[in-house]
Amino acid sequence: MSNDALIKNMDNRICYFDNIKFFLILLVVFGHILQWYTKEIKELAQIFNFIYSFHMPLFIFMSGLFYSKHNIVSKITSYMYIYILGNAFLILLNALFKKDVSVNLLSVPNGYWYVFSLIFLVLLTYLFENLNKRIVLTMSIITSLLIGFDNTINGYLSLSRIIVFFPFYYLGHIVDKNRLTELSKNKYIKIISLVVLILTYYCCYFNKFNYFNFISGQILGKYGYGSKIAILKRVLFYITAIIIGFSYMMIMPSNSVPVISKLGKRTINVYFWHFIIIRLLFYLNVNKYAPMYLMLFLSLPITIILSTRVFEYPVKLISYKNLSSLK
Repeated sequence: MSNDALIKNMDNRICYFDNIKFFLILLVVFGHILQWYTKEIKELAQIFNFIYSFHMPLFIFMSGLFYSKHNIVSKITSYMYIYILGNAFLILLNALFKKDVSVNLLSVPNGYWYVFSLIFLVLLTYLFENLNKRIVLTMSIITSLLIGFDNTINGYLSLSRIIVFFPFYYLGHIVDKNRLTELSKNKYIKIISLVVLILTYYCCYFNKFNYFNFISGQILGKYGYGSKIAILKRVLFYITAIIIGFSYMMIMPSNSVPVISKLGKRTINVYFWHFIIIRLLFYLNVNKYAPMYLMLFLSLPITIILSTRVFEYPVKLISYKNLSSLK
């Protein structure tokens, strides 16, 4: 392969994953706004469970896909900075609107648990670097299934989520990125994947027995088993996340898409800022005055606006590539 062809192939591969990341972060924003209405409207709760059955596992898989053992300390420091700064903003909002400045350092709040968990997901992958990858993946799944019997950890240091989602991160680490890109160009796989997504959405929204409600207790990864059948729900969650996540990846365009591919490079900015924006909207009671469908539609402009260069800061300053300039 010539150098030009190789560069083009690499660019297409990167665009493919940027396309995936853009739509994933859009689902994250949409899901957090949707959560406001899930207690009132049963159908929206079903859609919420459908989204959460795969979008965070896939996001963590994508993080593992680009794992590198280089600059480990800088990456971990970067994640910790983002976690602390993001929560500082949320604490400030709580102080302004709720007059509450209480902080529990041992319980990781829902908002920034992902970036906090990445610290340990990276560390664990680094520690297991020289071990048999299949054995590590198998043992991580077994550990996740067994840890559910301990109902005491839950949100404590996000331990439950770290253990439950580690198999997805490690799977991303051992999967071949080039192979994924090649599979995404196969039209038959695209058709099958689209059919799978349509059928799963049918199970989510139109079927009387709602499968996604059935496994809903395990999709967030932070709760133990409340019943004997819950371990089965966690197994089904893993299977569901892999099937839907893979299907989702396969229907994504593999080449550069105007705007989307570019904005997909800045999902960390959206992740950092959207919690703050949505929390502010909630405290201002915007959801009580604006129509529900307008609020849900807002997830798109919020995602696009937060993906622009204006919102690169402060994340850009504390990203591991720029940490040397802060020393």
